[in-house]
Amino acid sequence: MPQTKREIGMLLAGAGISPNRRLGQNFLIDGNLMRKLVASAQIGPADVALEVGPGTGSLTEMLLDVAAHVVAVEVDAGLFGVLQGRLAGRTNLTLIGTDALAAKSRLAPELADAVRA
Repeated sequence: MPQTKREIGMLLAGAGISPNRRLGQNFLIDGNLMRKLVASAQIGPADVALEVGPGTGSLTEMLLDVAAHVVAVEVDAGLFGVLQGRLAGRTNLTLIGTDALAAKSRLAPELADAVRA
């Protein structure tokens, strides 16, 4: 179930963090929009989904329900910790705490490896 603005605020406050404008952080709270995004991606039970910037994990949870595996990469260490706590035990998730790009046009090696696996 998607998180509300209040729930996201409580998660962030509990972790002692706030949205980082430098990283352009925005958090999806519209469940209908998230369902449309997942449906339009046509992800099936044999697919691997890549999510860059999972934030607090609302969309991630929806992806986990439809994909064989989800690789989620979060550069913000505080949000990475929130995700680890919220999504612990999800066996079809690889969570990576790094920048998705190693260079302007090259994926981070650990991300490329996780998507290939």
